[in-house]
Formats: sequence, structure tokens, C-alpha cells
Amino acid sequence: MIRSETAAAGSIIVTIGRFGNPPVNVTVPEGASVAQVLDMAGIVPEGREELFVEGEKATDADVLENGDILSIVTPKQAG
Repeated sequence: MIRSETAAAGSIIVTIGRFGNPPVNVTVPEGASVAQVLDMAGIVPEGREELFVEGEKATDADVLENGDILSIVTPKQAG
């Protein structure tokens, strides 16, 4: 994926995708976990939504890397 944004030193850019919403790029500190990224973005997963990073099921404690895509989907969307 081509990114037009560059993270400042000590930061990374993560793209958050959620069904029915446009993707959002969020700049967060290096070493940020899934839970921290969601908190910084003001996103609270609802009901049975599941988290995936780069297509792999994720937990709140997983640490993200620059350029990762964090997807929030319902079980039906996840397949």
C-alpha cells in the first residue's frame, strides 16, 4: 500500500477500517498496542466485533507496526 503520510520520529501510522466507515489513518507512538490505538482513535468495539491486524485475528495486547491495517469486523463479515 502506498502511503502519502510519513510518521514523525517515535511514531507510527496505523490504518483503522470498520465496516460502513471510511478507513482512518491514526498516528500513534511506536510500540502502541491494539487497545491503545483504539483508545487514541476514540473507537470502542461494539457487541461481537472482532479485531484483525493485517488479516490475522488480534488481541488488545498485540503491538502494531508502522503501516499495519487494523480491521474491526462482525463475525459474519470475518467469515
